[in-house]
Parts: sequence; structure tokens; C-alpha cells
Amino acid sequence: MNSFFKNTAFLGLSLALISAGIAFFAKGGVWALAVVVGAAWIFLNVYFLFRLIAMGMNVQGGKKDKVLILSVFKFPVLYVAGFFILKSRFFPVYGIVTGLTAFMTALVIIWGFSARTAFVEERVS
Repeated sequence: MNSFFKNTAFLGLSLALISAGIAFFAKGGVWALAVVVGAAWIFLNVYFLFRLIAMGMNVQGGKKDKVLILSVFKFPVLYVAGFFILKSRFFPVYGIVTGLTAFMTALVIIWGFSARTAFVEERVS
């Protein structure tokens, strides 16, 4: 996996754990668990998306089966799991959204730093 995703995953999971700690002390254990579940769901979603993009850019004869298996897992299984997480009403929706937001905030931060670094390197060259 590339460094962009690794940095995003590290920062996203760090922000999610910080958010879960705050939620635990402010709202209780169920809220903290909701933050972790939301972050885990978006982590898996982004991970499989990155893997599909990487495989799609390097399509070779034997890789088509892996793309199909990953697509079958990502789209129906992951989204049905998300549906049942929300439908169960066990987790507060705002807690789940907090976990999603923490991870997406990390994605935007890492993307911004990557874009800035690329811009600076281009200007120096």
C-alpha cells in the first residue's frame, strides 16, 4: 500500500481514538464504541477503494479475479453491514458520524500536505 494511505490510516485512526476517548468521558461507552465503529467502517471502505483503484491501474490477466472478489466484498457486504449498523439503532448516529468525520478529516489533511509538497517540489525543479 502506498504511503498516502498509510499516513491517512495512521492519522485517521489516531483522530478516531482521540474522539472516542472524548466521547467516552462526555457521553459514555456506547458513544465511544459508535465512534470506533464509524471509523472502522470508513477505514475499510477507503482501504478497499484504494485497493480497487490500484488493481484497476495495473490490470493484468490474473488480476481480474481479485478485482471481482474485492468488488463483491466491498459493495454489497460493506454497505449492507453499514445499513444494519444504522438500522440497529444500538449506536448513536452522531457517534458514527463522528468516527466517519475523524477519518475523512485525516484524509483531507494528508491530501493537502501531499498536494502542497508536490507543488513545492515542482516549483523548486
